[in-house]
Amino acid sequence: MTHLILCREYPPAPYPAGGIGTYARHIARQLAEAGETVHMIGQLWEGAPSRIETSCEGRLIVHRISVEEPIANTPEEEQSQRKILQQLAASTCPTQLFSWQAARYVEALLEREHIDTIEAQEWEAPLYYLLARRAVGLGPAQRPPCIVHLHSPSQMIFEYNEWDQTLTDFLPLARFEEYTIRSADAILCPSHYLAQQVSDLFSLGPNRVQVIPYAMGVETPVLPRTPEAWASDAICYVGRLELRKGVIEWVDAAVNVAHSHATVSFDFFGADTYLGGGAGPSVLEFLKKRIPRALQPRFRFHGTKSRAELLNALSEVSIAVVPSRWENFPFTCIEAMSTGLPVLASPHGGMAEMIVDNQSGWITADGSSTGLQAGLRRALATPAVERAAIGANAAAAIRTLCANETVVRSHIAFRKQVAAAGSNTVPTGSTTPWTLYGEDDLDPGPSAWPDLTFPGPPIEHRPPRKKPRRRYSGMALIQSQSLSFTIRWFLAAPLPEKARWLGRILRQPQRVTNWLAWQVKSRLRPAPSGDAK
Repeated sequence: MTHLILCREYPPAPYPAGGIGTYARHIARQLAEAGETVHMIGQLWEGAPSRIETSCEGRLIVHRISVEEPIANTPEEEQSQRKILQQLAASTCPTQLFSWQAARYVEALLEREHIDTIEAQEWEAPLYYLLARRAVGLGPAQRPPCIVHLHSPSQMIFEYNEWDQTLTDFLPLARFEEYTIRSADAILCPSHYLAQQVSDLFSLGPNRVQVIPYAMGVETPVLPRTPEAWASDAICYVGRLELRKGVIEWVDAAVNVAHSHATVSFDFFGADTYLGGGAGPSVLEFLKKRIPRALQPRFRFHGTKSRAELLNALSEVSIAVVPSRWENFPFTCIEAMSTGLPVLASPHGGMAEMIVDNQSGWITADGSSTGLQAGLRRALATPAVERAAIGANAAAAIRTLCANETVVRSHIAFRKQVAAAGSNTVPTGSTTPWTLYGEDDLDPGPSAWPDLTFPGPPIEHRPPRKKPRRRYSGMALIQSQSLSFTIRWFLAAPLPEKARWLGRILRQPQRVTNWLAWQVKSRLRPAPSGDAK
């Protein structure tokens, strides 16, 4: 079969890849190594400047598309597309840039390549414009079925992160993602936990979502640990410092236990984020304020580290923790178990589908501080020899559940069924038109309005209005690599955000220099002709 996968997070991506990018990298290579042909569409940027790359003896073809260069066949079409891209970049939801460009590129690809299935995640809805156009009978005659892979819907991310839902990108993201989920020909998910939540949220009906766990991907060795390491009470958290990851509840539980347990220590590996989803206090600084000064030496925050550094750190601890308020099927848990570590986890995610309590780790009663504290005391009361045995069980269990060969066979069988069933061309939901306030302030209209948003989004023109509150986070900055988009973002950002990003520039001048050089080169580089542009 020939598979097409869309993933802006496919590494190397403009921002550190999380679970979605990790999954995309693993499944693309595993399908190709199993003899399948895979076309992967990622984002063209300074760290990935090649438009097309091939590997696995030509079976894995990676296409990189720009979010600022129009895909057009004529000068007139180029002018029209450039204006649309400028408006989308300035809209309340600039992530549409990739979805818009992907739709145009995929349709051109379908004219010259036979594709059996198309897959993309629900987050940011990269299939939105392709599905919207298909729903009204537009596009090429070849219409392979579309699979939406559930990883992390924005509605759940915002809810469990307690992010401000008045931020302007929340509503369009939620609507776009819901449309792609409802319009998909098939839905895939790595955990029963998230599959049930999404089924309930969107009333999808029974057995609508196929569950296939993530594959392990790159082989992670069982790390050797000394008796001293197993006897230590060193506990490791790996992941972004994000509220939905349960970091507040975990720190509170850890502080309570540390008061009565003199030898326990806590290491944290992962990037910082910001409360509220935009400009606001750092989660790291918020957590540090919850730790009494006398205990602070036992709480060590290391930031982002390389995989080699992380594996070395995991070899020196005796317990890993995944305390999430809400999770899907976290790679951090897969990797920790793979190294032979027992994992202490909340029940709020696919962790409970990986771990058997007291056999390959510990599942807490709930994700509250009280529940995590009780689970932590149970784990610390486990003798070193038993911890080592539980760790060995964890390594064996995860290698069975997430074995690459088993998972890829399941994927191929599932995709064959989807391809045989074909695509559903009947619209299954309504998309959202736009209102244009002034010249560049685009906002989604009421959800009850009719659909049709592609090729020309229906726009109602209104006078300029006071700008709504936008998201000024690092994630928003890298939604587009457009120089003009970045400048507009910087000029509009509050003074604290300007100061924070100027500080980053001063700390990383070479990265900024490389980015500016790439911007200049990309504008001087002649664009290829035809529909492959």
